Parts: sequence; C-alpha cells; structure tokens
Amino acid sequence: CLLVHTHSAPSSTYLTDLNPTTIRNLKHNVSINEKHLRSSDSVVEVCAMDWEDKTTWPSDSVDVVIGSDLIYQSSIVPLLMATVKGLLEKNSGGTFYYVAPEGGRDGLDDFIQQMGTTTSNGNDGFELESKQAPDEYKQNPLSSQDDEECFLHFHELSSTNYMLHTFRKR
Repeated sequence: CLLVHTHSAPSSTYLTDLNPTTIRNLKHNVSINEKHLRSSDSVVEVCAMDWEDKTTWPSDSVDVVIGSDLIYQSSIVPLLMATVKGLLEKNSGGTFYYVAPEGGRDGLDDFIQQMGTTTSNGNDGFELESKQAPDEYKQNPLSSQDDEECFLHFHELSSTNYMLHTFRKR
C-alpha cells in the first residue's frame, strides 16, 4: 500500500489491521519510509480497524480498498463483504483489489461469488475481473535475498498460485 501511495496521488492512505503487533509494524514501516511519503496534500494514517465496529472505519470517502489474503474461514465472508461495501458506499466507482491464494481458503469461493450478487435493496454488486498473479510476484521480497530466511517467513510464496481479483462497483 505504501508503494501505491508513492506512485499515485491519493489525498489519504489508510493502513489498517486489528492486531496490535501488526499496527506497530505498519507504523514502523511508515516511519522508515517517511521521506518517500512526504507530500504537501497527502496523508498516510495507520489505524486499528475492527470490521464489526464502524466507528473505527475511516470517516472520509474511500475510492479504493486493497486487501491481501483476508479470508481463512467462511464465517468471515459476510463481515468482509459488509466492510468492503460499507467503505466504498459513497463512491459510485469504488474498487476493491484483492490478492489471495488460488485455493485452500474456506469461504473464498463464496466471497467471490457473493460480491457480484444483486441484493434485495437493488445494489447490483461488483463486476469481477480475476487473473493469476505473474511468477515474478512469487520472488523473494527480502532486500537481503536470503532464500532460507524468505522460506522461514514466506514458506507458501514459491509453491502457491495467487489470484488477483478486481471488484468494481456497478
């Protein structure tokens, strides 16, 4: 998300999670990249966001949501759908970019199918475009290029196929 922020012109970028350790790591990443993020009219904000508590969501209108491997069990699908739709509700052209393993996530297929379904209130859902992530996305992301350390932290990276899903509001 920081890379997207530096190569686009958003007025705000929100980096969110609920886990306190992840929040600390996000703040650290923003801190060490601060010189690349400086812009007179652009803000990067790290915040704890609870999908079940709308008071923790950004209050500003959101145009784009980016998520990665958010679904591990089918019970989370309705909550994630409500969160994505809620964050993008003020923007008629909002987009959700989502990357996830090609399979092996309980609820992922349901999420993809349901995001495009017409709801009882007339919401036409989202248009979906899915494609397989290129092989270069599976390369060692560590600056040290230490393959053993990469495997320790990202053991699924080289052996898993990832899909890039783009959901655009209709």
